[in-house]
Amino acid sequence: MTIIAWRDGVVAADGLATSDDVITSRKAQKIRRMSDGGVAAMMGAAVGAQEILRWIEGGELGEQPKFEGEKSATVVVIGLDGLTVYDEYGKETISEAPYRAFGAGRDLALGAMASGASAEEAVRAACEHSVYCGGEITVLKLNDTAA
Repeated sequence: MTIIAWRDGVVAADGLATSDDVITSRKAQKIRRMSDGGVAAMMGAAVGAQEILRWIEGGELGEQPKFEGEKSATVVVIGLDGLTVYDEYGKETISEAPYRAFGAGRDLALGAMASGASAEEAVRAACEHSVYCGGEITVLKLNDTAA
């Protein structure tokens, strides 16, 4: 399961990865810098998310890869112009939002950010209170090209 939070040009994610009811990693990298400087955040089936990300970075040629049911995958692309969500329903662009959260700890993270928490603090709060998130927290700044 996953928690991803975005606020003020900062994206944060937990590192917990599971397979069925077994923890496979506490250091999974769910966010990464894209070639255009944006940040991609991945949730769900890792193989599916990687395939969607390759399709995005390849110019979105052809139909978007789809993964439904328990093997669903979602990729959130965060750029200077907002967020774009790619999931089993297609593509949705969100341009006006002061902060957003995705994944199993979404409600906890949104509540934390509504109270003024940063993206990293929101992920930490979700990890403290949800059985579906945890592990190391990764943080990327949207305008930081050093990462």
